[in-house]
Amino acid sequence: MLTDTPYLAAPRSKHHVRFHVWSIVLAFIAQLTCDILSFFTLDETVPNALFQTSINNVTDSFPLEVTMDTWLNDVWFILGILSNWWLTVACYSLYKRGKRDPCNPEILPPLFYLTWIVVCCAGLGSSLLWDRRLVLGAVILSWIQTLLSFGMLVVSYRNLYRFKTWLFHNDPEKIGWIRFWAQNGLGLFFGWSFLNSLLHLGIALKYNAGVEDHYVSTIILTIVLVCSLVWCFLQSFLLRDYMRYNCTTYIILILGMAAIFSRGYGHYGFSTNMIYCGGLFLLLIAMSVAQIITLCMCPDKASGPVAMDTHGVSGVSGTVFDAEQHQQNKM
Repeated sequence: MLTDTPYLAAPRSKHHVRFHVWSIVLAFIAQLTCDILSFFTLDETVPNALFQTSINNVTDSFPLEVTMDTWLNDVWFILGILSNWWLTVACYSLYKRGKRDPCNPEILPPLFYLTWIVVCCAGLGSSLLWDRRLVLGAVILSWIQTLLSFGMLVVSYRNLYRFKTWLFHNDPEKIGWIRFWAQNGLGLFFGWSFLNSLLHLGIALKYNAGVEDHYVSTIILTIVLVCSLVWCFLQSFLLRDYMRYNCTTYIILILGMAAIFSRGYGHYGFSTNMIYCGGLFLLLIAMSVAQIITLCMCPDKASGPVAMDTHGVSGVSGTVFDAEQHQQNKM
């Protein structure tokens, strides 16, 4: 259950601040390493010491009716640029806050960045296993990547909501970069990895379990439909205050449906699944437009002081602003 009771922890030690900074630096190095190694999966660079075939050849080796067109592979490089950008901004935000206890409150804690390292390793491991045609292992790693990226989104939603009032009065710029860079960058990555994981699952069902391609493709599109409707419900109603600023997940799903249709139409024409895909494409566009219109017409309301959990700073009660003032007076 998400809580909206914010509190400030005791001032962080220098050791913890250094650990926080190094976790960001290591996450940046992991992302940069994955970006460099991804160049070795291109048609122009194979075979090499890591990969024997390109990512396009691997895709052609396991075709599905809903396989995405190769032009969408360029999105991976955009994801790398966005990921490196928000990691850089995260490190800069700690530097900018300087001596003002830069890690308090921790919206994105060190574990958040260490999880990103695992996400990068899982993505790289999945690519290596696909190159060696180890389907089941590659599918497992791709789903680990997807689930961990979703967990990072949940952490960012929860912590930003808890400390939004404090940040609004003390560090309002941080609200903006977390919403529009960290959360939207993660939302884009999650949507991309979710689509890839579904296709990898479909390959396992077709080539390992022997399920017919037509049924596998229908299952994949249905899962996309159900998950999109659930996401829309959570973002529009149940968890609106947490998720309303995330716009990129719809965008990557729309691009994914367009890539599926552009490839599938050339091979299968107006088959049942291509009509299904086209309808899902239009539905996702409608959801995205409605979400953007709602975001523009209903801006976020500045919230007033919220009652503070007194576990945060012993001997102090009241609001988070009282807690901050109390810490400043002690200094």
